[in-house]
Amino acid sequence: VGCREEVDGDHVEDDKETMLAAVGLPADFCGVSSTLDDDTGEFRPPPTGLQPVCNAQMTTNCSVSYSGMRCPSECSYIAPNPHFVCVFQCVPADQCASANVNRPFADPVARLCTGCQVRGCLVCSSG
Repeated sequence: VGCREEVDGDHVEDDKETMLAAVGLPADFCGVSSTLDDDTGEFRPPPTGLQPVCNAQMTTNCSVSYSGMRCPSECSYIAPNPHFVCVFQCVPADQCASANVNRPFADPVARLCTGCQVRGCLVCSSG
């Protein structure tokens, strides 16, 4: 399982098992594989290991399911990037809409920013 993205017209595929073996982790470990460097605009190996951090664009070595990911408590919701399936960021519940306009609702059970279940709603609620 890996992440396949197109970069400058070339397809790049991260081999999850190779990446994890390089840092001594088991093949089924789920975590961050890179973070976006704001200065260069390039993804780099994460400075914090494979643990997610708040408000940084990150790529994951997981499948598209974010079920194995855990964000820090101060930004405990995963906001998938609207354009790249393998990119996400950890945000507080009130920032889901600004992180991804298509996923404005903070699902408290899944800890994931999701879309409203009813089309046309301006505000989602859990009740």
